[in-house]
Formats: sequence, C-alpha cells, structure tokens
Amino acid sequence: MGPARVRRGIGYRGAKRLMDVVASAIGLLLLLPIFVGVAAAIKWYSPGPVLYGSTRIGRGQLPFRMWKFRTMVPGADRLGSSVTTDGDRRVTPIGRILRRSKLDELPSLWNVLAGEMTLVGPRPETPAWVKLYTPEMARVLETRPGITDVAQILFRHEERMLKSAAVDEEQYVAVMRWKVALQREYLCRPSLVIDVKVLLHTVLAILDRAPDVELERLVAHASTYESGGLPPLLRQRAERIWGPNGGVGASVAGAERGI
Repeated sequence: MGPARVRRGIGYRGAKRLMDVVASAIGLLLLLPIFVGVAAAIKWYSPGPVLYGSTRIGRGQLPFRMWKFRTMVPGADRLGSSVTTDGDRRVTPIGRILRRSKLDELPSLWNVLAGEMTLVGPRPETPAWVKLYTPEMARVLETRPGITDVAQILFRHEERMLKSAAVDEEQYVAVMRWKVALQREYLCRPSLVIDVKVLLHTVLAILDRAPDVELERLVAHASTYESGGLPPLLRQRAERIWGPNGGVGASVAGAERGI
C-alpha cells in the first residue's frame, strides 16, 4: 500500500469519525422527545426495562453492548431462537411498530457517540454467530461495526423472508455469509460519498413496505445455493447503491487494512 493511499485512509477515518460524532450528538438531542414518547409506550404495553443491551462483537473482536429499545418480552432470549422471524410471539405489540419503523435502533446512536460503532459499517453479530466466521469473514471485525450498511438495506425484510421458508441454522448461516461478503465489498470503497448514499438508501428502505419476491425466493433456497460467492442479484443491487468498483477481488485485504 502506497503512502498516498495510507494518507487517504487516515483522512477518511478522521472525516468519518467527525461525521459520526456530530450526527450522533445532534441526533440524540433532536430525537429526545421521540425517545421519551417511545419509552412511555414501551412501559405502557409491557413491564420491564425500556432499553435492551445486546452483546455484539465489535472492532478487534471485542464484545460490547449495543443498545436498542426493547421490542420483546423480558427474557425473550431464553424463550426461543436467536433468529427473530415475522410473527414471533415474543415481540410485543409496540415492539412490532418499532421494528418495522426501525425506531428501535435509535439508542444505538449512543454507541456511535461513544466510539463503539459508526453510522455506516458492517452490522455487528452476536458472539454465537461470530464463532462461525471463517478467517476471511472475520476481517470485517477489524473496523467499527455500523448501525446500517448495504446488507441491512437489502435484507430489510429479513424477518418476513425467514418466515417464508423453513428456517434452520444452515439457512441463516448462508444468509449471514452473503451479508459479510457485502460488508467486505463495502470496506473496499472508503468514501464519505458512499456512506451518505447508504444513509439515504436506508431511509428509503425504511419507507419501502413492498415485499421483495425475488430476494425472498433467494433466501428460501439460501442453504442450497451452490456458489460460494455473492449471488448476482445481491451484487447488482449493491452496485446500484455504491456503484461498480472492480469487485471484491480487487484486494479486499489491502483495502480493509487501509480503513
């Protein structure tokens, strides 16, 4: 990696962190009335804490608590699978609204402000799923995890998709590998312009309630997908967001070390 690329990487990291701090601080202040309203609704509909701290694996493979508004009954992690599907009875009535609107993610802005997360970056997984990462997949753990990313946008209806198929661990692991492949490709594109694009597409994705029949069909057969790479459908849709850039084969490891 040349000196110019190193300087670009340092400049990008600094600008990205500045954007994270400013946006998360302003967001936490401006959204305070929404926080209060959501907290009151959660307490009204369900006994228990307002916030839920989920243990995730962050940069350097270090665990941290990712904060979200609680959307499930207390002790839900002991009452069923770690994979939540559409119609899961553990989800409270207000929780369904919060999950559909993604308002449950707002407390994660505190993780961003604290430096544990970034606005745009690889979505963090739980320790149980990270244990299944290959060494190549684990490279996404060399950078801060994000609130949103391209994988999060494309699989925005994941709960509905998983319900439409016979969910098993093998199927979810196949989907997880696709997500990590998308995350690795994102790391090849260190650009604030792309980060802004991802944020804008995230807003559009939240507003899009239409079912994604093509992707649902792909997810339903995820465990039987023969190719070890990224399905063409996912690659095409990802490139609509960030644009073509030579593909993941263009030295993924080198790009990741530069971020």
